[in-house]
Amino acid sequence: MSYIIAFVSFSDSAKEYPVQCFRTDLKTGDEVLVRKTDNQMIAAKVSLLKYLNWECSATIECRKDECSLDNSGNFVLPKGFPLSYGLASPEVFIKALKAAGWVPLKSRQRMYKAVLANTNSTDICSGQLIPDSILRFSSAATGEMPL
Repeated sequence: MSYIIAFVSFSDSAKEYPVQCFRTDLKTGDEVLVRKTDNQMIAAKVSLLKYLNWECSATIECRKDECSLDNSGNFVLPKGFPLSYGLASPEVFIKALKAAGWVPLKSRQRMYKAVLANTNSTDICSGQLIPDSILRFSSAATGEMPL
């Protein structure tokens, strides 16, 4: 699933159809190759890009200028298709966050694909952790919080 949904129109119709898009380099007006639910590939034009949490059955395979035609007029996809550019899927995004030092956490909620946390360089008490028992003793003796 991709969070980028491209609304495309086909040459035989002015109606727009939502399709999955795994590319962050596409823009309005680009001509693309779409794989429909019947596994047929057809050329289309991108009319709008939105970030939605939709599960679309058709998918953009590549830009039209990236593919070629065989002798019978069928589209031939480039090597390594489907092409994916940028952080276009949850899996790629999670992998990039982990590579940047984010740590996965366990979540009690099932609605999230993943929960990740990141720490900063803020130190507590000049980089030393003070046990809770020392804090209680010191504040009781002096009436102040320790420095």
